[in-house]
Amino acid sequence: MILLCLCLVTLVSASENTGTAAEIREAGPADTAGRGTAQETAVATAGTRDVSADRIPIARETSAVTGTSLPDLTTVVMIFAVTAIAAGLVVRKGKNACSRFSMVISDRSARLLIAGFGFFALVFAVGSLSLTTWIRAVNTGGAAGVAIAILMCAVPYLAWSSALLAVYTAQRTPAILILRIHPVVSVIAWGLLISLIASVFPDIINRWSISALIVLFPLSALAGWAALRSILPVSDDDREEGGKPPVPAGAGEDEEATRIASSTVTQACLPPALQEKYSDVMYVGKGGLGRVFRAQRRTDGKTVAVKVPISFDELTGKSFMREMRIWETLRHPNIIELYSLNILPVPYVEMEYARESLANLEIPLPPEEAVRIVLGVARGVAHAHANGVIHRDIKPQNILLSGDGTPKLTDWGLGKVLDDGAKETSITGFSLKYAAPEQIAPNTYGKTDERCDIYQTGIVLYELLTGEPAIPGDGGLGEVSAAILHHIPAPPSSFRSYLAPFDTILKKCLEKDPENRYRSIEDLIAALISVQLPVTDTGKSGFLE
Repeated sequence: MILLCLCLVTLVSASENTGTAAEIREAGPADTAGRGTAQETAVATAGTRDVSADRIPIARETSAVTGTSLPDLTTVVMIFAVTAIAAGLVVRKGKNACSRFSMVISDRSARLLIAGFGFFALVFAVGSLSLTTWIRAVNTGGAAGVAIAILMCAVPYLAWSSALLAVYTAQRTPAILILRIHPVVSVIAWGLLISLIASVFPDIINRWSISALIVLFPLSALAGWAALRSILPVSDDDREEGGKPPVPAGAGEDEEATRIASSTVTQACLPPALQEKYSDVMYVGKGGLGRVFRAQRRTDGKTVAVKVPISFDELTGKSFMREMRIWETLRHPNIIELYSLNILPVPYVEMEYARESLANLEIPLPPEEAVRIVLGVARGVAHAHANGVIHRDIKPQNILLSGDGTPKLTDWGLGKVLDDGAKETSITGFSLKYAAPEQIAPNTYGKTDERCDIYQTGIVLYELLTGEPAIPGDGGLGEVSAAILHHIPAPPSSFRSYLAPFDTILKKCLEKDPENRYRSIEDLIAALISVQLPVTDTGKSGFLE
């Protein structure tokens, strides 16, 4: 459809310019009426037809000498063909890179980009025809001639590039290379056109198509940049999952299992079976055993988070459903609420959506704010412990903040029911820097229990207060594991003296041996409530209670 529109625009513009050329040829006999120079002829012609002279003064002056018909169809076809080949080569060159990226964009933003790129394609097509007329009418060389030649290549290339990007955005295809080149070409063309108008050909701005180019070049660059920001890298695991997912054992005889397993989950797209339920879908990230999307329920327009398994193999599916069953039993203001859970049409869970995670905050925080957040987390943990559940993966990324700043725990993929007697799953993806010593060395410190959550809550509080990690090391598994088992974090007062009231609390939270920590999360809550907040730069102090 876009290509058809380009052809129609080409024909209309060619007819318009041919009419202009006919007007110019009407003035041709004045050349033979005894006027000695081309300049005199142009002046006489301009006096006879003032309207045409105002319309295209530069083209009129030269065409009276050459008698050229504008634009030449062969030139137009050749330029469009060459730039089409160039755009095609860029697409082909970047094809292999597409598998390493994913286009993550909401439906609304995608529609805006598609409309924008389609509009740019049409206007750039018109602009390239105007430039064709201009270059054939203006005899110039040097730097101006080079600039015009570059424009003659850049504008039709942008027409093709915009058309391709409209198609690729509709398909959610991450055309990474053409997206990187598109804004650069737009900015270069804009700079060249501005410099030509300012220094050589000021009258050309009177043409509406050239004026439109001045405005649309930067807009085109912004659109390309916006689309480029929606392209995210895909990990090796994601690329493997992008193909046909593995089918659970025995699924070949189970039609329903086969149908569920055949649903592909990619970063950029909610499974097709769920798109009837949700609109305005945007990929948020990977959490535990699933991928999380922000979406709007079609029934009432409510914004929710939708989580689906990272793959549909049997082990992941069982672990995902186990996580959801644990999570479903927990209802507390400081725990993300599950709205619904189902295995059809594909396994998924719908839950409360929170816009921001604790990991996005700039640290250190004021002591009163840090304690407020950690108290909320601790109360959510206390509720889980009262229901026989431990989290085992408390970290800033798993603490979300609601619109009013309420902290809420999410991602119970490593959650464990204390008295279920079940064997540990083989999926153990805890975050190393926030792992408790008993998770690293269970033979030394025993199995994980509620005190694992106390340790991880202390790690989070330490970071919020000091702005530094409690466990140093950016090295490999061995280096960080050794630090977890042997490193003693510096007391908060060594960073800021007014944090001294937290030294004892955090020392007890971060003991290597679980036996030396607080006996329960309620004891930690009581300690935080009773601490006297230090006087800070804000002048605030006092008891939280």
